[in-house]
Amino acid sequence: MKKNSLKYWLAWNKITDIGPKRFYKLLEYFGSVDTAWQAKSGEISKILNLNPKISSRIFEEKNNINPEQELDLINKYKVNVLTIEDDLYPENLKTIHY
Repeated sequence: MKKNSLKYWLAWNKITDIGPKRFYKLLEYFGSVDTAWQAKSGEISKILNLNPKISSRIFEEKNNINPEQELDLINKYKVNVLTIEDDLYPENLKTIHY
């Protein structure tokens, strides 16, 4: 996985209303977490079929998250993060469908 992508994986993970189903729907649609993070709120709301209240909550949280700071935190504490894009990610876990 590209190091640049990791910060967006971390950032999306912090958003309360973005669980695995919504996250993977965004990943499938946009092709990368980076592109999904840069997408306009209206586009994301439409893709996820969000009601206005949830949409507002998601984008309020998203606007308060700095992906670069999330990356700095894991580096500071020497945390290793694996995502489904990593070669070391277990194959059996890749087959779980949400």
